[in-house]
Amino acid sequence: MKYKVMEWHSVKVGKIMEITDEEFKDIGVTEEQFTEWLIDNDSVDDEIADLCWELNSSWALAIEEDTEWVSDNKGTTDVEYYLEETL
Repeated sequence: MKYKVMEWHSVKVGKIMEITDEEFKDIGVTEEQFTEWLIDNDSVDDEIADLCWELNSSWALAIEEDTEWVSDNKGTTDVEYYLEETL
């Protein structure tokens, strides 16, 4: 008999990110504008918000990462079973 087990896990990933002064200059955003955007995305105009998003998602370097498997910590994992004919 074959069947499939699907486990659903929750994972929390924390990252310490770094952006250099040169990267701020290259993209045309100040550290102050980026900080304002981090606190409240709507606090800067749309053009600056787009540049901040690009800086955050493409340029920033993760220098430290902490991963926590929340489902393991709570002592249970959500599990589903599928019979072979449904695979």
